[in-house]
Amino acid sequence: TRLVAESSSTQFFHTNDGLSVVDLDSFESTGDQIVLLSANIDRDRTGILGSNLVFEIQSHEIVEQGLPGAGLPNIHQLRILPEDTNDDGIPDNTDLNNLIDPEVDIVFATTPAPLAVTLPIPYIVGQGDITVTGDVTDPTFFETTVAPFSIIDVVAGSQTTFPFPSFTISGAGASSTFFPNGQTFRVTGSTGNDRDYVVQTAGFTLGYQEVDVGGAVTGTTATGLDDSTPGTQTVDYSGTVVGGAATGLVGINTYTATITVDGAPIPIAIPGSSAPIFSSLIIAINTALGGAATSAIVGGDILVTSATTGATSTIGIVDTGTFPLFFSTTGFSSILAAVPGTDGTTYTASVVINGGGAQPISVTAVNVPTYADLVTEVQADVISATVALINGNFRITSNAQGSGTVAITDTDLFSSLTLFVAINAAVPATTDTLITVTSVSDSTADGSILLWGTGDVLEDIFITVDGGSTTAIVTVKDYVYFRRESLNDEFAPVDDTLENIQFFSDNSTVTPELALARRLRGRDDFNFLWVHVTPRFNLIDPAATNIIDMFIITRGFFTNTRNFLDGVITTQPEAPSSLELRTEFAELLDNKMISDTVVLHPGVFKFLFGAAAIPQLQATIKIVRSGIETLTDNEIKTQVVDITKRF
Repeated sequence: TRLVAESSSTQFFHTNDGLSVVDLDSFESTGDQIVLLSANIDRDRTGILGSNLVFEIQSHEIVEQGLPGAGLPNIHQLRILPEDTNDDGIPDNTDLNNLIDPEVDIVFATTPAPLAVTLPIPYIVGQGDITVTGDVTDPTFFETTVAPFSIIDVVAGSQTTFPFPSFTISGAGASSTFFPNGQTFRVTGSTGNDRDYVVQTAGFTLGYQEVDVGGAVTGTTATGLDDSTPGTQTVDYSGTVVGGAATGLVGINTYTATITVDGAPIPIAIPGSSAPIFSSLIIAINTALGGAATSAIVGGDILVTSATTGATSTIGIVDTGTFPLFFSTTGFSSILAAVPGTDGTTYTASVVINGGGAQPISVTAVNVPTYADLVTEVQADVISATVALINGNFRITSNAQGSGTVAITDTDLFSSLTLFVAINAAVPATTDTLITVTSVSDSTADGSILLWGTGDVLEDIFITVDGGSTTAIVTVKDYVYFRRESLNDEFAPVDDTLENIQFFSDNSTVTPELALARRLRGRDDFNFLWVHVTPRFNLIDPAATNIIDMFIITRGFFTNTRNFLDGVITTQPEAPSSLELRTEFAELLDNKMISDTVVLHPGVFKFLFGAAAIPQLQATIKIVRSGIETLTDNEIKTQVVDITKRF
């Protein structure tokens, strides 16, 4: 376990990086601190901190595996420890109990009763986010989202013994929204029914009226209302055409026409050899139309009919080309005027919802071939009510809970339905909520209450007195929530909104490597100060115009370092100090401009590879021998070492 400070907008470049030896090349910040400012909100979210909280920086965090830069320092995250304020050598408040996990103090009334407590931060049900302690024993508490008015006092009400597995709550104080299907709730303090239950069905009885159509229709059942007609056009042969009669078309010619169906032109090209008689001509035309329309011999003429119906259904026939199709056939007289389709009969009715004005209903036959279409069309005309097929009949239901009414008046719409039986008597709404439940498990009675809730992410709990407690403390665990867009992305902190917390709850059953959300104990959204101490200790003359930093590697230091790496000497040489450089290069300083300040810094080496390098920079060099190479293994090793040294 470690304590991490993170800022997505701050780049903490200069930190200690965990090095035990502090020198000018380590980017050390032995004195760096993160300071949480006193104006931040306090632990219990009731005021401000009142004083700064100081944390000492230890090092960077490391970028996680599988992400770009894995294994390198994360410049947005720091490992920190609280300041040791009493000089006992131990950081203070390492559990951060002065900063996280808000507490709410509760005092119970003299008479035992459920007490609703609104918490300062949200939490997740069943994750152990809540603890409650009392002055005698731990009080019983229930995790639920509902507000106090949604608690039903069973003893005070008229119902003390529920006729399970179903019961009715009377009066306007109940609502089906309090009892969603699948929700678990608890009954306590009743007569013999104290346990948990799961809601199977719940809801007010709403006012409605049904059109009885036999109780067996579905959405695909035909209404029998559709008397719309298709668009047609006739090629006139004075009634002389029969299927076996010769068309007169010449086999070597291709005859053409254009038939426009519902506004879309379809070119027709038929070789004379494929239509020697009229029956084969009809087959060829239908093949070209592709189902958009059909042609047939009707009354000795050729009739072309659109596959659709209604006012937009049309046919348009035009002969084209050098060999016009219909003009070239034997007995051709003319192409008669096209007959457009019709929408069919308009049917009407009306309905009064909740005693208001009559709402007219008007549907056109072409739009209601099935009962599903009829539901859609009627719903478009009706407000404050829901139209649906219920138990195989057509029903209009008021949306008013506990008080709605429906009154249907038919003109010719419903009575024209093929399966019409009658318009049944209207059923008024009631103010009762009927709830059907199944038992889950037994529970101990600890108050005269009925509780329920919805969702996983909650902001309230209800507490009942248990074992004589008169006070209690509710503690909520603080978490920082993280999300990522894909498995290849880095987790980024997000606000602890109900949406983000619910997203984590939905992902909590996924293995960590596949999760898109996670949470860590802690807290976010602090105002802070990063106190950074420079690693350079040179005094600078502020009167100088130019400040020149010079980094010098002396020949002696370079030679000694090479000898150390070659094993000639066993002690790693130290770089000369700034004072030694000023002494050795005094002549250089004497020749600078009077307006300049020159600061001499010793250059140092960072060892790559080999035993002298720090463990993070040590590496194994693997060589693949060529199949045609004649060098021995020792010769290859010697050359690799020489090349690496020259590099």
